[in-house]
Amino acid sequence: MDFHFDKDFTIENQVSHYSRAMLFWGTPLLNDDGEVLSKSKSDSRRKKWIMDEKFKTMEKIASTSYNDNVNAYYFMGALIQDVFLKILANDGTFAMLSITFVYLYMRFMLKSWFLANVGFLEIVMSIPLAWFTAVNILQIRYFSSLNPLCLFIVAAIGADDIFVFMDAYKQSAYKGHTVTRDLTTRMSYVYRRAGTAMLITSCTTCSAFLCCVTSPLALTKSFGIFAALVIWFDYMLVMTMFCTAVVVYHDYFESPKVNCCVQCACVCCCPCVPAIPDDEKSTSVAQTYSDSQEHQYDFITKFYLGPISTFVLSPKTRFPTLLVLTALLGVMASFMAELKPTEKAEQFLSDDHPLQKAITILNEGFPVASDDRGAYHYYSWGIEEVDRTGVNQMFNPDDIGSAVFAENWQWTPQCQDKIVTLCGKLQVRRKTERRAKKQARERDERVTAPDAPAVPCHQPPAQKQARERDERVTAPDAPAVPCHQPPAPLTQTLRTSPCRPTRLSGIWSITSSATAAACSAWLAGPWS
Repeated sequence: MDFHFDKDFTIENQVSHYSRAMLFWGTPLLNDDGEVLSKSKSDSRRKKWIMDEKFKTMEKIASTSYNDNVNAYYFMGALIQDVFLKILANDGTFAMLSITFVYLYMRFMLKSWFLANVGFLEIVMSIPLAWFTAVNILQIRYFSSLNPLCLFIVAAIGADDIFVFMDAYKQSAYKGHTVTRDLTTRMSYVYRRAGTAMLITSCTTCSAFLCCVTSPLALTKSFGIFAALVIWFDYMLVMTMFCTAVVVYHDYFESPKVNCCVQCACVCCCPCVPAIPDDEKSTSVAQTYSDSQEHQYDFITKFYLGPISTFVLSPKTRFPTLLVLTALLGVMASFMAELKPTEKAEQFLSDDHPLQKAITILNEGFPVASDDRGAYHYYSWGIEEVDRTGVNQMFNPDDIGSAVFAENWQWTPQCQDKIVTLCGKLQVRRKTERRAKKQARERDERVTAPDAPAVPCHQPPAQKQARERDERVTAPDAPAVPCHQPPAPLTQTLRTSPCRPTRLSGIWSITSSATAAACSAWLAGPWS
């Protein structure tokens, strides 16, 4: 009763919202020569057969559109890894699409394949440079599982730095003859203007990540340091590598006469690309602009210089804007005050995933049953607290401390008797709990069936045989079923050896507003 029906099922409430059943797969499997496979090979072969032959059907049954009255979900421990791999492969596709989108957007904004290629290259190069510095210079050996996320962080921040640098480069053409006297003075202006702005934003971002160093978790510490290094190296590469690429772009690719396919080539590996004539270079053209020459801004710059600047700087809108921002800050502070540590294990799947639904139902929808797998508890004697002096997983992930043995503990006969006594108490308590559950289950069966005579399964053989004989006489067409015979499990036949019992491989959780009897009838339906 405590296994098949949910925790709300009682004598007063004989309606079970959830029900579960086990499907048994035959084991062990045989190879082509008829020999019994080892446990590992048998499990691997069975899992492959389920993934190839049955998994799509299981997912189809688990979909919410399969049945309007009953929802069925599967759970099989051996399939968790394969399900996670499928999800990771799907998420990896979306990750690559996001990186590709950043690259194409850079090409759209920069109007140059050459600058987009170099800019994306310097973004990617910041990852290995940061890792080399962390491992070989800072001697940080712990690699956080959060570190791969830095690729997406630096892709956004690195693209923003490139846009800032190129905006300063384009604006420099309209800053007068003092700036556009030659390429050196122009790049000096760009270097100082863009470099200062990017330095401030990069330092604040690095400081935010370095706050993770205060965490006691090595995972968080490693991620904070690594992310800060990635952001810093991205800034350094923009100010060196990308700045050099802009000079090359100015001399070879900036002219509208240069084909876009030629821009994909690099001057170092394709020396046949001719340089732009001096009088056609953007710096020379900028020297012809008068001081009153109007800057041809793009749409985004015009938007911020026009409506946004007018709205922010207007005296009529300053106070309402400040009031709205203050109210927004108060709302964020109230939500921040409600933050608290997690109270349960974090789930790795989405709430609507069939496997996650099955895990949630099994953990929260059913009481603890005798058929459930319990947790292992280990008792140790003669060991004190672990000595963690000098332990730092950042620099040595394998060092978790040293065991400290109690000096006054000895393996004496009295100690052995004490351990044996404790083990005996644990065994007695376990047997007592099982006996209490069995008696409660028998009592519930007698209460739910008042018209049937109470026949305990432990009755003497003579009474049991007499009862079976009476049943055969009163119901000659019904086969004799002794009371100790368990219900037949739902089985799926594989090529098995008849000398070994079957092995549990799956659990189905059924959600329904029907009664428990209806759930049991459905379990015995044709889908099994």
